[in-house]
Amino acid sequence: MLSYYTFFTKYSGTTPEDVVQAIYADAKAGMGMSLDEWGAYQSKLWDNKYGQRIPQKDAPDAAKKLLAILVKLGALETSMKDL
Repeated sequence: MLSYYTFFTKYSGTTPEDVVQAIYADAKAGMGMSLDEWGAYQSKLWDNKYGQRIPQKDAPDAAKKLLAILVKLGALETSMKDL
């Protein structure tokens, strides 16, 4: 099981895609965006602010790469001990 944390919640799943889907579901509740809109928002946000290119959702290992970028930038943590 993969688990990622923010200061206020935990996202988990058996695959990186499951984790990204959980993050999206949480964001959708607050932002009301479709998955494609949310993906475009993530790409623009992280590229404009940090110069990090988010892979297209259908690119190989896109979810795994997105999670790695979010951890690198401090948007997610990989364990509670890091908090």
